[in-house]
Amino acid sequence: MTNNSMQPIGMGTGIPSSESLPMHIAKQWGFPLQWHEREGMVFYNIKDWIAGLTGSNQASHMWANYNSRHPEDPIPSREMDYHAENGQTFTVDFTTDEGLYRLTMALRITKGRTALKAIKDYLAKAGVFVDEARRDPETAAEKLGVARRMQAVRRGKSEEWIATREEGVTTRKQFVARIYALVRDKRAFSLIIGSITNEVYRGAFQSDVKGLRERLGISLKENPRDHFSRIALAYTTIAEESIRIHLGQLSDNDFVPVSVIHDVVNSIAGAIGAQTQVIAKALQIDIVTGRKMIEGPLTKRQFEGLLIQSAKPIRRDPNG
Repeated sequence: MTNNSMQPIGMGTGIPSSESLPMHIAKQWGFPLQWHEREGMVFYNIKDWIAGLTGSNQASHMWANYNSRHPEDPIPSREMDYHAENGQTFTVDFTTDEGLYRLTMALRITKGRTALKAIKDYLAKAGVFVDEARRDPETAAEKLGVARRMQAVRRGKSEEWIATREEGVTTRKQFVARIYALVRDKRAFSLIIGSITNEVYRGAFQSDVKGLRERLGISLKENPRDHFSRIALAYTTIAEESIRIHLGQLSDNDFVPVSVIHDVVNSIAGAIGAQTQVIAKALQIDIVTGRKMIEGPLTKRQFEGLLIQSAKPIRRDPNG
């Protein structure tokens, strides 16, 4: 049953590290929110979210109405299974946390939607700059940069690590912008870039987003890059910058099949991954976490041999 009171149930001062912001809000305001995890991304049921925020039993109609009114600014969604209380399963729309926040900003506050106003206020205090980012992206980016720095300092990160992280943020924006310009289906872009990011990680570090979080010991809501070693950050930047430069050779006047972009990503990330594996052995560390491996130290000859191996050209199986 939806709770429409102004204050959430048992509101605490913080969000548990194991809980995403949408799930925290659903729990605190007392409404159900089904979700699925796919390719390292979490997708939430749109109907549950609208019903929880508005108290309306017309959530599906409200979602359809949003799409008809905003054809030029769609919220990316994906059809997934929804398990109803009567035991039936339906295929309905799910979206990411960013999609939920954008939808929240578009919902109109009325006298009967007291929960909506409270949740909007809560999202703003929680640091969700969706609305501001759309109106003033430079200011929003600056605020987010300050927040990243404060978090990094609290975790004891060095100035060198912070500088490497910020350089990666800049490269990431250029990388995403380049791919966005080449993709025809803008509605599905968040799903496309999520899949591509997973391929970068799998190629460079032999783990997708989910695997990286497990290696780093972090929750679903945390960005692995905020916990990478400085070397891992540098390799990620090299991968995305290399991919961006390669894709820059393609014409802006033509849309590019997503499969072509995937091929470029896999090729470049795979090449970098071959080197990260050798460097990890040479330095006896996990490149992602920066932690020392359990194995004993290498001899000088073993170390030099690994470095020589990393300099050799990559041989690809012609049949693979």
